[in-house]
Amino acid sequence: MNTANKTFAAKYNVTLVEGSDELGDKLNESGKLNHYTNQVYLVFFKCNWQEGEIIKAMNAGKMTEAEQGRNALLRYANEGLVALETLKSYKNDPSLANTCKKVMQFYKTTAEKDIPKQTDFFLKKENFEKIKKNFEAKSAKDRTKADVDAFNAAVKDVNQASNDYNYSVQNLNKTRIEVINSWNEAERKFKDDHTPYYKK
Repeated sequence: MNTANKTFAAKYNVTLVEGSDELGDKLNESGKLNHYTNQVYLVFFKCNWQEGEIIKAMNAGKMTEAEQGRNALLRYANEGLVALETLKSYKNDPSLANTCKKVMQFYKTTAEKDIPKQTDFFLKKENFEKIKKNFEAKSAKDRTKADVDAFNAAVKDVNQASNDYNYSVQNLNKTRIEVINSWNEAERKFKDDHTPYYKK
């Protein structure tokens, strides 16, 4: 706004008188608040976006992309935690940064523990499909005890991986909703608490 005022004044030969007024002071304070919240939001956004890309990759069965995304998510979460440690609180209110730290811990745990469980299922499923194809390619009379044992072990393995996958996805979805809701509420409250209001 300040730049627009100066540009307008220069264009139309208007002399601006420097001074302080309530609206200008509040706009200046709002700019500082936005700068701070944008710094914290960028930390949140990188991880939030990256997790979305991982989910897309897994839904498409692209495990290499999911693993690359997992590594990026872990890196962004760790970088975010470091950035938040060095970021000073806004007007002695660390609430937004503290909530963002909790979100970063969630994404870090997701990258380290939850996503590997989910990708493990897809790898075991792929392995099972190969074993099943080879098993079914042989006639019943040509199957050895070792073939049957290997097939049964693969069935057991993929079933357990499926159960782990389903539990992990449900738990992760529940926790994600809680974490994102907590973030949204903290961001809303932080802005509400610190936005200067102008009264005419």
